[in-house]
Amino acid sequence: MRMSWILAGLLVIPAAGGSTVEKESKGGRVGEIEKEGSGKSTYYEAEIKKGGKESYVHVAESGKVLRRETPAQERRSEGTEHHETTH
Repeated sequence: MRMSWILAGLLVIPAAGGSTVEKESKGGRVGEIEKEGSGKSTYYEAEIKKGGKESYVHVAESGKVLRRETPAQERRSEGTEHHETTH
């Protein structure tokens, strides 16, 4: 049983979260993965490239998919988060 995943040698993801990212990217490849939040609200945002298209998936440490986003949705949410942290 896999306890954790190490991606790109830099980020350790709990096994359940890593398995979900792997399933979500089936037929494509995983790009950048970032750890977001802290404590009980920690999740991982994975960039997935499949069929010439890019998408993003937010996955809890438990492996539950929290949200799927298109690149446009991702840009909007990043802009919102940036705006909230700068004011």
